Amino acid sequence: MSNHSMNAGGLKEAKEYMMDKEIPQLFESMMTALMYKKPEDHIEFLETCLNKAKEDPKIRWHSFIQPLPPIPKATEKIRTEAESPQPFAEDVLASPKAVSPVQNAPSDIVQKKTEASLLAEQVFNKHMQEIDALDNDDEKPWYADYTEKYIDTSAIQEKPIVFVLGGPGSGKGTQCAKIVEKYGFLHLSAGDLLRAEVKKGSEIGAKIDQAIKEGQLVPQDVTICLLKEAMVAKADSKGFLIDGFPREIKQGKQFERQVASAKLMLNYECPDEVLTERLIERGKHSGRVDDNIESIKKRLVLFHEKTSPVVQHYSEIVNSIQANRSIEDVFEDTCKALERIVNPGRPWYADYTEKYIDTSVIQGKPIVFVLGGPGSGKGTQCAKIVEKYGFLHLSAGDLLRAEVKKGSEIGAKIDQAIKEGQLVPQDVTICLLKEAMVAKAGSKGFLIDGFPREIKQGKQFERQVAFASLMLNYECPDEVLTERLIERGKHSGRVDDNIESIKKRLVLFHEKTSPVVQHYSEIVSSIQANRSIDEVFEDTCKALEQSINSQPSTTDTSLDLAKPIVFILGAKSSGREKQCELLSHRYSLHHVSLDTILKEDSEKFQDLMISYADNIPMGVALEAINKRIHNNKDNNGFIIDGFPRTLEEAVCFEMEICPASFVVYFECPDDVLLRRQLGENAESEEEEAAKKNLESFHSRMTPILLKYPDKLKIINSARSEDIIFKETCDFVDFLIAGQKSQVINEEQISPEQQKDIESAVQDIVNEIAPQQSSNDEPQVKSEGKPQVEGEEDHMEVQEEPAGESGNKKLIYQEMLKNKKVIFVAGSPGTGKSTQCQKIAESFGYAHISKDLVLREIEAGTERGLKIVEFLKNKESVPDKLAFDILGEAMLEMDGCHGYLMEGYPANVQQISVFEDEFKLADMVLHLTCPEIVASERFLSRGQPGDTHENYQERLDLYKEQTLPMLDLKVDLVKEIIVSGNPEEIFEEISKHFTEENSQTKPAEETKQEVMAGDLSNKNIVFVLGGPGSGKGTQCAKIVEKYGFCHLSTGDLLRAEVSSGSARAEEMKEIMAKGELIPLETILALLKEAMLKNSDCKGFILDGYPRDVPQGEKFEESVGKCKFILYFHCTNECMTERLLGRAKTSGRVDDNIDTIKLRLKTFENQTLPILDKYSDRIKKIDAMRGVDDIFADVCKELDTL
Repeated sequence: MSNHSMNAGGLKEAKEYMMDKEIPQLFESMMTALMYKKPEDHIEFLETCLNKAKEDPKIRWHSFIQPLPPIPKATEKIRTEAESPQPFAEDVLASPKAVSPVQNAPSDIVQKKTEASLLAEQVFNKHMQEIDALDNDDEKPWYADYTEKYIDTSAIQEKPIVFVLGGPGSGKGTQCAKIVEKYGFLHLSAGDLLRAEVKKGSEIGAKIDQAIKEGQLVPQDVTICLLKEAMVAKADSKGFLIDGFPREIKQGKQFERQVASAKLMLNYECPDEVLTERLIERGKHSGRVDDNIESIKKRLVLFHEKTSPVVQHYSEIVNSIQANRSIEDVFEDTCKALERIVNPGRPWYADYTEKYIDTSVIQGKPIVFVLGGPGSGKGTQCAKIVEKYGFLHLSAGDLLRAEVKKGSEIGAKIDQAIKEGQLVPQDVTICLLKEAMVAKAGSKGFLIDGFPREIKQGKQFERQVAFASLMLNYECPDEVLTERLIERGKHSGRVDDNIESIKKRLVLFHEKTSPVVQHYSEIVSSIQANRSIDEVFEDTCKALEQSINSQPSTTDTSLDLAKPIVFILGAKSSGREKQCELLSHRYSLHHVSLDTILKEDSEKFQDLMISYADNIPMGVALEAINKRIHNNKDNNGFIIDGFPRTLEEAVCFEMEICPASFVVYFECPDDVLLRRQLGENAESEEEEAAKKNLESFHSRMTPILLKYPDKLKIINSARSEDIIFKETCDFVDFLIAGQKSQVINEEQISPEQQKDIESAVQDIVNEIAPQQSSNDEPQVKSEGKPQVEGEEDHMEVQEEPAGESGNKKLIYQEMLKNKKVIFVAGSPGTGKSTQCQKIAESFGYAHISKDLVLREIEAGTERGLKIVEFLKNKESVPDKLAFDILGEAMLEMDGCHGYLMEGYPANVQQISVFEDEFKLADMVLHLTCPEIVASERFLSRGQPGDTHENYQERLDLYKEQTLPMLDLKVDLVKEIIVSGNPEEIFEEISKHFTEENSQTKPAEETKQEVMAGDLSNKNIVFVLGGPGSGKGTQCAKIVEKYGFCHLSTGDLLRAEVSSGSARAEEMKEIMAKGELIPLETILALLKEAMLKNSDCKGFILDGYPRDVPQGEKFEESVGKCKFILYFHCTNECMTERLLGRAKTSGRVDDNIDTIKLRLKTFENQTLPILDKYSDRIKKIDAMRGVDDIFADVCKELDTL
C-alpha cells in the first residue's frame, strides 16, 4: 500500500466511501460475532458472515449472532443498546410496539458488542491514518489536527440526547429554556458553539474565523467535534438538547458514529402563516434584517427542504408537537415526550405524589395514630375524641373511596388500578392524608385511623408529613372481638363477618400490627377495650391529655427565654460556619446546626433515607433543634446555624419553640462567593449553576430578613475573618447587654418608679430642647454639641451604661413625637442634596446628611478620630456612633418642622436601628432617573473624586443596600422621576409637601364641628386587631348584647363621599389628587356620628386609632377612651383565615403577597399604640372559637 498513490481529493472520497458503505458497522458486527462465538475456522465463519451481508445489507451489531440466546437470570442490570457506548453503530431504537433486540440480549453479549465497537473504532482510525498517509497529492485540511484528536465519549453514552427541530418562530428556543429549567439538560446550539470558539480566540477559533471570512462553509467535522467537546465537558448534565440539529441526514449519521445516538427528536410543527406572523411581529422590535416577508418566505422554503428528509429518516424517535398553541400547552406535550426517555419507569401516580404541599401549617399539631383489631371499637372512640377535642378524624380507606367518587384525575387512576387488581401505592395514601390535613389545618389535632399498617408506611409518613405525638392501641382478646363481629354480622350484611373470615382477619391483623406497636413503643398508649365505651374513653382522654400537655411549646416554663437564641444566616462560603464556632467559644453559646444533627442522629436519618442536611424536612429539623435546646439549658444561650432556611421555618420555630432574640446575616457579594466556591478558573456551566443556587438562596432569605427588621444585623463578610468577628461581637455585646438591662428593669422597677423616670426624662427634654414656634427658622450650627448646664461633653460617645443610652432614646423620641421624619434616597447623580436644600428653605425642614460625620472629623473631636480610624481600616462607621451624631444634630435643630435624612439610613439594618432609636419614617422620597443620565450628572459636577469608577462603586452600593431598604418601606415611598431642571423637579416634590400641609391646616369650619358637643361621660372603646383577627365579628356581638354603637372610619368616609354634601365634594377633590383626608375631617365625622347616636350605651371604634397622633387628637377633641380591646392573633393564623376567606370573598387583596404587606403595616402601626396605651390595653386571645373569645370580651365590658 505504501507504493500506491491516490488521486487528488482521495482522502475525502475514501472517507465518504467508508461511511456510505457502512464499513465500520460491518467490522463491528463481525468482531462482535467472533468474540462471542469464537469459531474454530474464523475464515470460513467470516465468509459466511459476508454472504449473509449480501443478502441483508442493513447490518446491525448483532446481525451475525442471531437468534439471540435467552436472557440469563442475573442480579446485575442489563444495559440496553441506548445505554452502551456505540460510536459506530447506527441507533436501533424500536417503535413503541416493538422491542429492540438488545433488550433481549444477555449482558455478556452486550459487553462483547461494546468491546467490538471500541476495537472497530481503533481499526477504522488506523485505516483512516493509512489513507491520510497515502494521500500524497492533497494537503491535510486546515481543521484536521482539531477533528482527529481523541475525545473519550464514554461518560455521555448513557445520557439522553435530544435533537430539537422547528421552523424559525416555532418557539423551540423557549421550550429548550423550559426543559433546561425543569430537567437540568444542557442546551447546545452548533451556531452558538462556533461563535463562542471564534470569540475565545483559540487556535481552531481563529481558523474558523478565517474560513468564514474567505466565504467557506464550516465543515461538519468541526461542528460535530465542537458538540462532542461541549458535551464531554458537561458530562454530569442530566441530558443534552441539540438545537436545530441535524440539518441533514448525513450530519446526523456522522454525529451518531462519532459521538452517540439520540434517544428522541422533538419536532415543533407550526403552519407557515403563523410562523410568518410571529417573525414579522418579532421584527418590529428585534432589529433583525431577515425578519421581513421576503426573507421569511425563503427561510421557510429552505427549512422544509432540509428538515423533511431528516424527520422522515428519524421517524422511529420523532415526536412531533403542534407549536401553534400557548407556551404552557406546548411544554406540557414536550414534557410527556421527555418523560418517556428521562423516566421510562415513571409510575402512574408520580404527578400527584410529587407535587409540593406546604405542611408548615400542621407542624406542631398533635397527630395520633389509632390502631385496634376489627371490632375493638376504635371507630366509636375516634368519634368521641372528635366531639370532645375538635380533632379531625381521617381514614386512609375513606379518603381513597372519596377521591374515586369525586372523579378527580388521581381518583380515576386509583379506580383503574383497583379494577386491574393492583394495590394502591402508599405514596398515594400518604399524599391523600397530607392533603386532607393541610386542608383542615385549623383542627386542634388529627386522628389517623388504622394507620400505619407497616413500619415502612409510618416512616414514610414522618418523612413526608410530620411526626406522630401518640399512638392509641386498643387491645381486646380475640374471642371478644370474634363475638362482637359475629353479632355485628347478624345486622351488617357484611360477607366477611363470619367465623372463618374473622379468624383470618385477626391473624393478619396481629402479624401486621405487632411490629408497628413495638417500633412506636415510646409513644404507644395501650388501652384495654374489653370494657364499657365510657370506661375506655376515660383512659383515652388521659392518654391524649398527657401527650398534649407534654409537648414543648413557647410557654414551656422550663425554657429560660432570657437566654439569647441567635439565628446565624449566610450563603455557602460566606464564612458563617467559622463565625459560629468563634461565637460559640467566646460566649459559651450552644452551637446547633443541621450538619451536626445529621451526624449525631445518623441511624435515624439513614432510616429516613436522608444523607444531606439540606434535605432534612422542616418538622424533623424543628423537633431536633427543640430537643437540643431543652437538653442544653445550662448554656448561656444558643446559636442556630443556617436555620431557618425559609420564612415558613422561621414562623414555625417561633410557634413551636420561641422567638429568636436576634438575627445575624453574613452578607457577601455574589462574585466573592462564586470565587470562594469555584476558584478563579471555573467553567461557565459550573458558574451558571452556582449563580442559580445563589438566586434561590436570596429568594428564600429575603422574606426572613424582612420579618426581623428590628432584630437584624447585616455584616459584610467579604472582609477578613478577624474584622468580621469583631463587628459581630460588638453587636452581640450590645444586644446581650440590652437584654440583661431589660430583665433587671422588669424585675426591679415598679410602675411608680417608671413614672418617676419618665417625669425626670421629660424635665431633661424641656431643658435641652425648649419648644419653639413652628414658624421659627431652623437654627443650624456647624459644630458643637447640646449641653445641659453643669455638664462637660456629657454626650461624648463612650461605652454608656444601659440606663443612659435608654434615656437618650427617650429624649430623641419625645423630641420627634410631633415632627416629621422624611428619608431621601436616590442613586448617585439624582440631585438629592439640591432638592433637600430647596425643601428645607421652602417648608422649614432641617437637612441632615452624612456631611455631619465629615464635620465631626474636621472638628478633631474624639469621635472624629475614631471615625478616621474606622475609615483607615476600611470599616464602616458603627451605627451607634453615627446615630449619636445624628441625634445631637437633630436636638440642635429642634425648632424645625421636621427632618430630611439625606442618604441615611442607607440599608435595611440602618433603617431598623434608626426607627428603633428615633421614630418611624413618615415618608420616603425616592429620586430616580436612567443610569446614563445619572452618570452624566454625576461626572459633570466637577467635584474631586467624581470618576466613573467612583460612580459605579456608589451605584452598586445603592442597588445592593438602598433598594432593599425601599422595598421594606414600599407603602411610604414617593417616586420622583428626575427629568428637567432642578426647579421642575422641585415643583413635583412640592406636591407631596402640600399634601402634608393640607392635613395639618384644616378648614376653620371643620375645627368648629369637631369642638361641638360633649361626649365626656360616654363609654368609648377602641378596637384593634389585624386583618383576619375576627374583630368585626366580635364588634357585631358587642352591639347585639350591650347596645353599643359600632363605628368604622372607613364606613364613615364612604358614606360621607356618597352623600353629596359640600364636605363630600372637598373630600373627592383631595382624593382625586392622591392626597390623604385630613385627620380633623375624620375626627369631625366620628364626633358627628357619635352625637347622632348619643342615646346608645357606648361606642366601639373599629380599627381606630391607626397611630398614636390619631389617638391623642381624638382624646383631646372628642372624648377619652376607657380602654382598648386588642384582639391578638399570630400572623400565621390571620394568613390562614384570609386565604380561606379568599375562596369565596372575591377580594383582590386576599392573596399571600398583599396579606403579608397588610400584616407588616398593621404591626408597624400597632406596636407604638400598644406601647402608648399600655395601661389601658385589654389583650384578648383571638385564636380560639368565636364564643370563647366573646366570653373574655364580656368580662372586660362588664367592668364599665
